[in-house]
Amino acid sequence: MLLARTAAGLADDVTKDGDVASLASGKTVEFSIITALGWVRFTAADDWAVASMDTKKPVKTAMFTVSGDPSAGNVTALGIILFDIASKDGSGAYSTAHGHATGQKTSLGAWEVFKSERKQGNTTYSFRTAFRDIADVHVSVRLAWPHSSTTSDSTMEQNFANLLKSFTGEVGSYQRRQDELVRRPD
Repeated sequence: MLLARTAAGLADDVTKDGDVASLASGKTVEFSIITALGWVRFTAADDWAVASMDTKKPVKTAMFTVSGDPSAGNVTALGIILFDIASKDGSGAYSTAHGHATGQKTSLGAWEVFKSERKQGNTTYSFRTAFRDIADVHVSVRLAWPHSSTTSDSTMEQNFANLLKSFTGEVGSYQRRQDELVRRPD
């Protein structure tokens, strides 16, 4: 389920590019992804399932299933991508992702946000995609949810805004926090 529950912690306090730290607190988990020159942190709900996490490359990804059943086609999904600014591959991938962003453009603080809707099969999905730079990476965050009687668009908008506001990061050595678990990718 959660990275904090599935990954073994590291014995030392030294973190490296690609490590992922997690700190559970109440009904949330703070994830910190260690980058080449710093780190980026965001807060997730403790019931979001980690669908995948690939943090070893210049394009680091963290994918979550927020709710729903992927096999039933009613999933609310979240993707977080960190693009290494100093990497040709990272910057190129960011330019492509940003260039393909569609929909109504707005902003939330330092975030550039795109709002769109698309139909997949018989279901209409809302998409929110946001971009900004944090520490030494370009960051992209995308939330997609189906329109249904159980999904409130205003609640999803507020959840997305709260997620974006939770992002922070710095260039420099990562300072591991008490009770934090750190996973090093294989």
